[in-house]
Amino acid sequence: MRVSICLAVAVMATGCGGSGKPILFILPAGFRGEFQIVKDSVGGSELVERNGQWAFEIPSSGVLRVNNDRPFYRWHATQARYSDGRNVTIGASQTTAGFNASRGDYSTEYDGTTHVWRVP
Repeated sequence: MRVSICLAVAVMATGCGGSGKPILFILPAGFRGEFQIVKDSVGGSELVERNGQWAFEIPSSGVLRVNNDRPFYRWHATQARYSDGRNVTIGASQTTAGFNASRGDYSTEYDGTTHVWRVP
């Protein structure tokens, strides 16, 4: 009985289904260096869900503008591969909040929020 109560408390404390969909980055074959995903609610691309995961196809410029960056704010598994199917290792992400000139402050709620990774 005591174990059941402890288990129930642990489940309630951690929540259920807190994970987001996995994220897949598809990079141009042989891509090296930094790539970015930038929140642009007006001019950015729609999010693409493919096979139960978010798929982000990074252009050769290394910068992809998306209209919504919500997948990055939930815990998620991350995988990266080249467009030719080879797996690729990427470094940890870094996020810089966007700036709202009329409010004079920074927030990840604003356009211009940038998520950055690096392919060694």
